[in-house]
Amino acid sequence: MRRLLPLILLTALLAGPVARAQMAVQVDTAALRASSSFKASQLIAPGALMGTGALVHWLGHKAVDVPVRDAFQSWRGDGKLVGIDNYFQYLPLAANVGLGFLGVPSKHDWRDRLIGTGLSFGVAVASGKILKELVYSPRPDGSDDESFPSGHCCLSFTGAELIRMEYGWGWGAGAYAMAASVAVMRGYNDRHWLSDLLFGAGIGVLSAHVGDWLLEPVKEMTGPSNTIGFRPSQLIAPAALFAAGMGVRYLGQSAINTPVREAFNRMHAENGTLPHYEVLRYLPLVPPVLAVGLGLTGVRAEHGFFDRAVETGLAYTFVAGSGLVMKKLINAPRPDGTNDESFPSGHTCFSFTGAELVRMEYGWGWGAGAYAVATAVAVMRLYNDRHWLSDVLAGAGLGILSAHVGGWLLEPVKDALGLDRLGWWGVRASLAPTVDPVSGTLCPQLALVF
Repeated sequence: MRRLLPLILLTALLAGPVARAQMAVQVDTAALRASSSFKASQLIAPGALMGTGALVHWLGHKAVDVPVRDAFQSWRGDGKLVGIDNYFQYLPLAANVGLGFLGVPSKHDWRDRLIGTGLSFGVAVASGKILKELVYSPRPDGSDDESFPSGHCCLSFTGAELIRMEYGWGWGAGAYAMAASVAVMRGYNDRHWLSDLLFGAGIGVLSAHVGDWLLEPVKEMTGPSNTIGFRPSQLIAPAALFAAGMGVRYLGQSAINTPVREAFNRMHAENGTLPHYEVLRYLPLVPPVLAVGLGLTGVRAEHGFFDRAVETGLAYTFVAGSGLVMKKLINAPRPDGTNDESFPSGHTCFSFTGAELVRMEYGWGWGAGAYAVATAVAVMRLYNDRHWLSDVLAGAGLGILSAHVGGWLLEPVKDALGLDRLGWWGVRASLAPTVDPVSGTLCPQLALVF
């Protein structure tokens, strides 16, 4: 620890005078409130850090990573590991929200700072975790294979860049000194290679900008004047289901998941394989087909055929991507032990997305039937010992949320792609049964009206 004291003192020396000077200087708040829209120049610093980290990781490991690690270990010698890096990584993020309460002129009010920090934090955590799962990289101390990139650097540099953007370089310099000290401590503790630290810092800086870019769109979406139909009440059902799934998984595995699985296993042992299972396995396709196709039969729908197709495509793109990411991040073993991709249930996600789309388009009359089909799919996954109860609860919540995401994104995507300006967008389609007058055969008739 004594060997690390000079570094901590240096951080204090850098941050302290800068902070005092910042309090005494009048900041141009109008300049700070400049537009937070995307600028290509914002990619230079994170791109350079991530590019350097990637090059060192894949091309210069022996030439750069190993000598730097040896230097850190020589510096530490027989000294003890330090644990304050686990706390310092969060300080810049907390300071970004809190400094404004001390009277420091800021670019945004506290609500916007809180939302922006949350968005940036989510991007940093998700991207860092996904890369750890995708890139096989043993730590220098050999404790596991999730060294690349450094999660501590992701978070600390996210906070540092947020402070720089929010309060200017006066406070940003101190925040970056704190983030750099976290990176040094990770090397000192033999937890990361230099390439991990560089790439993690790049992700952090980029995540701060992503949060800033998303701030206004998120506020518009959740504000009273939003034009995409978002309502907070739409989050109640999916949040309750997903929270129940997470709670059962992490707090009720023995008390709930295991007894439910044992009950379904007894049912399976008594009754055997479900009858007509080869047909029933395609049951998850029924809700999305109904969501798009029911309107062709004359059932009154909220949107036209092409709008329904786009809405459904957006919803299923979201549910496929988010479900896959969660499976990779959580690594939950299936009850039958076949793999570690049990949480959440993909089949349940898929079917409940379609069920909610049917309800949104055609009302509860048709929606109730679609939800019955989706529930049957969830029960089949439990019956076949492919999922725990927590998996299907979370999958149902994610599916319902995904249907709403498709609805929220429909108009913005149409506007962005100029689909409303295309002539074929006004096409009306209908599907009706007809009888061939010659053979008497019953066949469907598709009519397109331009």
